[in-house]
Amino acid sequence: DAPSSAPLPAVPAGGSETIGPAARPAVPAATPTPLERAEAAERSDDLPAAAALYARELADQPRRLATVLWDLQTRALDGGRAAEAATILAGLEELFHDHPDLELRGDGAVVARWDVVNTLAWLKATAAEADAASVADARRLAGEAVVLAGADRSKRAQALDTLAAAAAAAGAWE
Repeated sequence: DAPSSAPLPAVPAGGSETIGPAARPAVPAATPTPLERAEAAERSDDLPAAAALYARELADQPRRLATVLWDLQTRALDGGRAAEAATILAGLEELFHDHPDLELRGDGAVVARWDVVNTLAWLKATAAEADAASVADARRLAGEAVVLAGADRSKRAQALDTLAAAAAAAGAWE
């Protein structure tokens, strides 16, 4: 066998030879974008943190933000985490308050402000450890849900059920 005519790798000053990936300079990890941080929080199942991050990142896109927040609160409720759902719904209620004509449409369903207000009122009224401020907020929201239901009999019946639950939580039920 004839010796190879390829040059030998240079040996760094100091003597030890480094070949392969270790010889490459370290590339700093890219800093995640705010949206990537929100998605990471969602993947790690920290839904309130994800909601807060999405709210900051998607503030200029109310319809998209409302859809994301509705999906997060649904996931929290499906997981039996009513307190987390209520936290997310409170942010969603503010969004609907700021954008009263906002509606979400998908899968044959329409989510409007009434849905958000009534669901939040119900969660606050039926929370196991609701404090006086939460119960008062539940009563206010339930009253608003009744008004928002208007002439829709089905929504009005649900809103009245929520109002009754809020009254019972406040001890104002006989």
